[in-house]
Amino acid sequence: MAALFPLAECVGIDMSVRQIKTAKRHAATLGLKNVKLEAISLSDIPENWGQFDYIIAHGILSWVAPPIQKKLMEMCRERLSPQGVAYISFNTLPGWHMVRMLRDMMLFHTQDALTPEAKATSARDILQKVTAITAQRGSAYSAFLQTEQETIKNKPDAYLLHDHLEENNHAFYLHEFVKLANAHALAYIADMDLTTQGKVNPPPEMLPVLATTQDRVRQEQYIDFIVSRRFRCALLCRQEAPLRPEIPLGILHTMHVLSHFAVKAEQDGVKTYSVPGKLAMNGADADVATLIELMDKKAGQSMPLAGFIEALPIAGQQAFMQKVMTLVFAGGFTLLQEPMQHCTVLSAWPVAFPLARYQASMQEWAMSQRMEVCPLTMMERAALCHMDGYHDIPQIVEAVKPYAPGKSEGDIAVLLADIMQKLVRDGLVAA
Repeated sequence: MAALFPLAECVGIDMSVRQIKTAKRHAATLGLKNVKLEAISLSDIPENWGQFDYIIAHGILSWVAPPIQKKLMEMCRERLSPQGVAYISFNTLPGWHMVRMLRDMMLFHTQDALTPEAKATSARDILQKVTAITAQRGSAYSAFLQTEQETIKNKPDAYLLHDHLEENNHAFYLHEFVKLANAHALAYIADMDLTTQGKVNPPPEMLPVLATTQDRVRQEQYIDFIVSRRFRCALLCRQEAPLRPEIPLGILHTMHVLSHFAVKAEQDGVKTYSVPGKLAMNGADADVATLIELMDKKAGQSMPLAGFIEALPIAGQQAFMQKVMTLVFAGGFTLLQEPMQHCTVLSAWPVAFPLARYQASMQEWAMSQRMEVCPLTMMERAALCHMDGYHDIPQIVEAVKPYAPGKSEGDIAVLLADIMQKLVRDGLVAA
């Protein structure tokens, strides 16, 4: 955030002195002057830090003792600006009930482990053995164990030690979380993932249950029961903030839109538009299809909606805005108050987003200018690390050669061209 928004004032806290020291080194290497990092607890935030427009507490609420949970809510109440937003993630019931069984099993098995590394290794070992034993039964429980083992297998030890084996691990039903927030004069806005609100095409069998109440929190709680939700990223504000029950369509005139659709031309010439794992549509709605194709040409940039809306016949503008809003809640579009722009045309001496280039030198993922985590192959990492404005394309081809054994220079050049376009579309290129 500090790298993307140089005029913002960013503050990060953590009780780990070592992690704060590492973060300060990263910030200094990137030349970031707008971020302050302090090794302090929630209880010790100085009064002179004032209020914040955004407070982000990811991976905290479920993993601290109740007194610290209370302190987190108090801090959000005291430190949020009048129209500020707090983001708080937490393990959610009923889905976490099943995971709790694994946690209990792994904690029992690892109670004599002397180091975090030994604890993680031992936990993986018992999960693998129990999964193998139960696999022969073909039960729902064995299928669950298999899924969890596959998930954990690809996660680092740090994830396992925190998410499953932390000393504190408290899961909440949504209604319990909202009650806790209300007790501290905070109001629930929505989940960060709008697709979980049940506003777009809920399964027909769900409708009789949702119809039993008009209370939004109760409806979402019923959805959590039905889908066995296990994790939430909730947004909160002050109770007295002017919170609307619905988003007015007219606000689209002031917003920028970011598309998540991929456009594909079929053999018969018909185009389809899809968001993997979320939704798919054809071009039956011409105006929406035109917007998606226009944004597809913008290579992942955002665009203001006002001009597009005003170019439509007046009689069709309201219906178009309703369709756009529906697709926002379906995961097809994201609305932004500010434009999200990045390079769409590679120069002869390309320059990566500095944060992404720095991260690519150390790890297998990088943050993009779209504020998304992008997994990286070794070739992509090598290309990013050399996109510093001092290497041209032929030099970058030379740099990635070790990661394409057996390929000719011509093949590598073609492969690199595809990689570069992917990096552009993912928002990892600055110029």
